[in-house]
Amino acid sequence: MNRFSAPTVPLHGTSRALGFLLAVGLLLAAALSGPSHVANLHLSAVKRSGASFRVATFNLLGAIHTEHSKRFDTYDVRMPKAVELMNQYDFSVVGLQEFEQPQYDLWASEVGSTWSAYPGMELGKRPVQNSIVWRNDTWSVVEKHTYNIYYFHGNVVPEPYVLLQNKATGDQVWVVNTHNPADTHGPAERWRNRDQKIQIALIKQLEATGFPVLLTGDFNEKADVYCDVTGNSNAQATNPGSWSGGTCHPPSHIRIDWIFRSPDLLSSNYTALDTDFVHQITDHKVIYSDLNIP
Repeated sequence: MNRFSAPTVPLHGTSRALGFLLAVGLLLAAALSGPSHVANLHLSAVKRSGASFRVATFNLLGAIHTEHSKRFDTYDVRMPKAVELMNQYDFSVVGLQEFEQPQYDLWASEVGSTWSAYPGMELGKRPVQNSIVWRNDTWSVVEKHTYNIYYFHGNVVPEPYVLLQNKATGDQVWVVNTHNPADTHGPAERWRNRDQKIQIALIKQLEATGFPVLLTGDFNEKADVYCDVTGNSNAQATNPGSWSGGTCHPPSHIRIDWIFRSPDLLSSNYTALDTDFVHQITDHKVIYSDLNIP
């Protein structure tokens, strides 16, 4: 695996913490072999009480893609259905992709105060597209940040990560979201490979705070991303494969949309929704899993 320099656009974020250990910064710097742009992170003794919740990754199919589509309705028809699906399947935390400003505006009017989003429109039109959303009756946000990835043609774009706290148990979990580039604007595998390394380094950095980590997203990779993430970090996929004798064995039913988790998050009920109702909303499967913080 080739070493590389990280993007030089700075991270944005807010934090209640005093900072993170120098060792964590050194670890990330060593992993990236380039400028280390790291937010101040909260470190604390871990206290866990057994929160259970359902997490999903959901590519909504951007509004721009269906303006003249013969297959899909426009976003104003599809977005209320997306909200209905999220409620029907009791999603608690969702990593969204292709969540463009018109979709966000309609979503916000539909859900009111029942859900929150980051970054939403806090950072402008581009960052909203891959927001993380969560139910306000279940979670409060402790910290919120962005990190940078390479997108089409190597352009650097911000992606979100947040530290959420379960209101019933006090358990905390990091949630990282991404949309790594497809090949629709030219070959992008080299950018995806770099992005995966950035995300692996971020997983390690966040796990060093003592809280479990979730990584959701549309990675536009199947076996490669599974083997890269699970082979170079402690993370496991909620759609489990395996390793034996140093050989990677990806899951048999493999997608480009993934949920990766720290090993101390227990997962069950992996589902790739592929119903007629889903087909009215998006051109992706909707992936979810049930998680428990033991």
